Amino acid sequence: PTDGRFGQQWGMRNTFVPGADIHAEPAWDIFTGNPNAIIAIIDNGVDVNHNDLNAKILGGDNNFEILTDDFGRQFSHGSHVAGIAAAVTNNNNNNGVAGVDWQARIHSRNIFDGNGDPDITQSIIDAVNFNNNVWTLNNSWGTRNQDGTPGRYSITVRSAFAQAYRNNRVSCIAMGNHQAVFPNLIAFPAGINSGVISVGATDINDGIAFFSANGAHIDVSAPGVGVWSTNFNNGYIDLPGTSMATPHVAGLASLLKGFNTNLVNDDIEEIIRLSADDVNVNQFPGFDNQMGTGRINAQRALQFLQAPNTVQHLNITGGTIVNTGGNMTRVFLGVPSLPDAVYTVRRSEVRTNITFPAMCNIIGVWGRGVGTTGFREENGRNFGEGICEVVPGTLTNTGATLRTWIYEVWASNGQYIGFFPRTANNVVFQYTILGTTIPDNIMVNGSSEICTNSEVYTITGNTANLPATWSAPGYVQISGSGNSVTLTPNPGSHGYMTLTATVGNPGCQSNPATLTIHVGTPVVGYSIDSYPYVEPNCYEAWGIYSFKNTLISGANNGGWQWGYRIFGVPGEVLGGQNTPYFTLIPPQSGTYEIFVRPENNCGTGTYESMKTITVVEACGPGSMSMITTYPNPIKDEVTVSLTDEKGVRKQGTSNLQMELIDFRTGSKVKRWTLAAGQSSYRLSLLGVSMGTYVLKVTQDGKTSGKILIVEK
Repeated sequence: PTDGRFGQQWGMRNTFVPGADIHAEPAWDIFTGNPNAIIAIIDNGVDVNHNDLNAKILGGDNNFEILTDDFGRQFSHGSHVAGIAAAVTNNNNNNGVAGVDWQARIHSRNIFDGNGDPDITQSIIDAVNFNNNVWTLNNSWGTRNQDGTPGRYSITVRSAFAQAYRNNRVSCIAMGNHQAVFPNLIAFPAGINSGVISVGATDINDGIAFFSANGAHIDVSAPGVGVWSTNFNNGYIDLPGTSMATPHVAGLASLLKGFNTNLVNDDIEEIIRLSADDVNVNQFPGFDNQMGTGRINAQRALQFLQAPNTVQHLNITGGTIVNTGGNMTRVFLGVPSLPDAVYTVRRSEVRTNITFPAMCNIIGVWGRGVGTTGFREENGRNFGEGICEVVPGTLTNTGATLRTWIYEVWASNGQYIGFFPRTANNVVFQYTILGTTIPDNIMVNGSSEICTNSEVYTITGNTANLPATWSAPGYVQISGSGNSVTLTPNPGSHGYMTLTATVGNPGCQSNPATLTIHVGTPVVGYSIDSYPYVEPNCYEAWGIYSFKNTLISGANNGGWQWGYRIFGVPGEVLGGQNTPYFTLIPPQSGTYEIFVRPENNCGTGTYESMKTITVVEACGPGSMSMITTYPNPIKDEVTVSLTDEKGVRKQGTSNLQMELIDFRTGSKVKRWTLAAGQSSYRLSLLGVSMGTYVLKVTQDGKTSGKILIVEK
């Protein structure tokens, strides 16, 4: 093998034979590692002077042991393991290999140069305490009984792994190579039932290696037959074993943490389990005791962390006790505020129901022990490790039930101590959801007007970069995709349209986000209404016109122009501008068209006829021709006189109806009914606000009007 991307393939001994694939190369196209990452190699030492390792070494022990295999070959176990996990890559060494995590540093701890369990325990604790970036611990070893057989359980060593877990570290542990000799024997520390990743070995055909230990505690498998990696004295060697499979997983765990440093240890374990290839699905579909959830797939594991997927860390406080056991004896070790000792306890299961945020394509949901205030136990012992589980059978697309355990504790002398770690009402459940989150704050941004040039519109709130679908019926053409599109108006288009955007895949989309846009110059979309003040009278025929709706289609800046013309006569006269009303005092008799021309930022629209009126001369005997008011402007009182066309005051025969109308709005302000027989009348305007008004006078079936200005 040569250094680079092919260095992680393997062969039997010195023969290069392509084999099973953890999809490392496409994974490296996504991410090659975080230089802050440190992988602790808890083993028999690493050759710190090896060309593929020396630049990676950071602290720890610098001594190593040399072993001899069944073929008489000498090798450094710890050096071989370290190269698989994190050998330097692309260093132009033709005999080199590539580590799974190209960037990770290596921290070596030699556990075979001391005095057994205490030294192993201290080495693990020292690795955890060395640096917060020791995210991953590789443990390609197992404890043994005095006769050399595997299977010895050590409380001391177990406590060290509990401390690593409580400090949010990922511990990868080899299952053991004893299946052919001691079938299904549980070795330790791989036999720890939770909080670690127990790793089996696959062969070059993606089958389980004949020596790889089986058991319900296995999590995943990785290549472990003829794996080529670093040896002492700048050498390389192929070796078999679950020891070789485990650093593949440790390297992948380091990649995941480096890619998303917010991940916790339970996140990394579950993502590795969920992303594994079930390569023996035809024989054992799903989880099985030989390979766990399958052979790891580094590419898929990293893809789980890419858009549109999101990792959501959530929590909920408070739960309900669903069952409580009887009094029993338990050993508590490493529990805060509780001395290490044997206690009498009652253990209660606490549950709570959770509802997921708007999501689809859920990949997995799991609890996080670090941060959960409930305890797991193992073989009658409690090491202060938190646990949060999804209750089997409760997971749906919208929610689940979580559980943990609390203890009511009595000392050996019978003294009641209380609930640990908390009472049910105060339990904090921490959990993670991995899947596609549907954002609920999608917004479309861009201009509310499109004239003749193209305009760009964008989506905000699509933080997961989900696929976007755009639609805009009529008026425009859409080009582009994703979070940004360009709208080009169709020639001659005028009017309102709605631009709509959704994000997500079919069946998994956000609520539509919309933006109302006007295309082109405005058009009149509403009729106008005339107040009935137009009279076929000479001299001062007049009228007020206003919109039924104050919005003209497309006139977004509120601008429009009034105009009028005599029907059939060329020419036009502009009246009011940018006002919702218009007053016309016709200069002569005839038929008039009143129209409006709206404006916006794109320009001025075309005139459109809105109202037709007719003014005729009707100044014959007996007509009400003129209204005279004094004073004008007015403060509190006005005198109104009625005259004929010669200026002679008219008394009329019927009661007069007088109305004071707001010139701007057309609303009636005051009304008077006055007896006939007088040639003038005095009207009080007390209480009338300053402004312009129309006095409308009706008598003997005739109507006329006068503009009044009120000053205060």
